[in-house]
Amino acid sequence: MKHMLNRGFLIATMLFVGVTYTGAYFSDSVISSGNTFTAGTWTPGPVTITEVLYDPSGVDSGLEWIELANNGLYTINLSGYVMHCDNIVASYDFVFPTFSLLPGSKVVVHLRAAGVNSSTDLYWLDTGSDNMGDTSGSVGLFKDSTKDFTVMMDFVQYGAGDQDGENKAVTAGIWIEDDFVFDVVGGHSIQLISTDSNSSADWIDQSVPNSGA
Repeated sequence: MKHMLNRGFLIATMLFVGVTYTGAYFSDSVISSGNTFTAGTWTPGPVTITEVLYDPSGVDSGLEWIELANNGLYTINLSGYVMHCDNIVASYDFVFPTFSLLPGSKVVVHLRAAGVNSSTDLYWLDTGSDNMGDTSGSVGLFKDSTKDFTVMMDFVQYGAGDQDGENKAVTAGIWIEDDFVFDVVGGHSIQLISTDSNSSADWIDQSVPNSGA
């Protein structure tokens, strides 16, 4: 009888641990952060950089923007996420306010621009830093302010390789070393046109930028 009780306790403990782990797994991957943890590895979730206008026609300040999309099935809480752009001083990184991105939705982050935040537009009023690079640069999205490769959600670089964040993106497995999206002329954007396979081949020169479309 004692052995049977011990065995029953062991089985119950294993089941309890399994339920606890499974719950944490789905909680984190589906709602809390949009990421998936599997056997100690980090897999970026469905939030994706989908379009970047880094060199608007005329004056750049206040007209540059970056579009993100939630391609998953669940709402992603982006509160506290950090966006870093090459050529912009790290101390001026954009930290997402309390914000959730619904499945199938997009949000546009307007750089160095004033405005009222909404479900489709966020404003990054930063007057103490530079604009994005007109001919080369990068955009990195991180889960938190550590900006370590283990919390890097997405990345794109344009104009040249070896931009800020490339090493982290390569280590995270979300970009190819020295790969880059070709620079486009002023007034055009670079736009993700297919399922993100983490390469420049997924991007096109968009002659008519269409933020949020």
